[in-house]
Amino acid sequence: MAKLYNLVIEKEEVIKSPPRSVESKKITYQMNKIINKSLEDIVKCYDQVSRNKYHYVYVVQNLNDMLTVVGKSSFKTCNNQKQINNKAQGDLFDDISHWNKKFNSIGKLKGTQHIEVSKYCIKMSNLNYGSDELDAFFRENRGDIKKYLRRLYKNAWIIPINGDNSTAKKVERLLGNFLLNEKKCFISNKYSHIS
Repeated sequence: MAKLYNLVIEKEEVIKSPPRSVESKKITYQMNKIINKSLEDIVKCYDQVSRNKYHYVYVVQNLNDMLTVVGKSSFKTCNNQKQINNKAQGDLFDDISHWNKKFNSIGKLKGTQHIEVSKYCIKMSNLNYGSDELDAFFRENRGDIKKYLRRLYKNAWIIPINGDNSTAKKVERLLGNFLLNEKKCFISNKYSHIS
């Protein structure tokens, strides 16, 4: 995850090129190589490659060595082949630092993004959650918040699921509950595995 987000940082903060520029396309290509390597490893875990959709469960660790989220996702391959469909890689690989520009309130964000942005804003501003002042801090500091989020993830453990969505959901729930019951384990988005 850290390698992937280093490329996101380069793309968004260093070169700051438009998405269709040559520089941006080169970095996107490098990002897809990292993502595809992870997803190809999942495909290798299956006996047959005739399916075009693969499910997995994941656990993400942040830079403070704490767990951020336990989740499940899936991805598709093109035409029942081993080639990964780069438009459907699964939400593990979504950029946590992107949100709708029209969002003027932390409350508009969802899931782990909402939790991590809330924690950051409260820590940096010393304001209470849910206050208008905290939402003002959010609006005024978007750039710094995005920089923080791009540096948040350190590792991700990916568990291939040889089954359908319901099997992935069950494994996600069991793993999340197991980790929550561990005394020395803290999950920032502790209910992410419950849906």
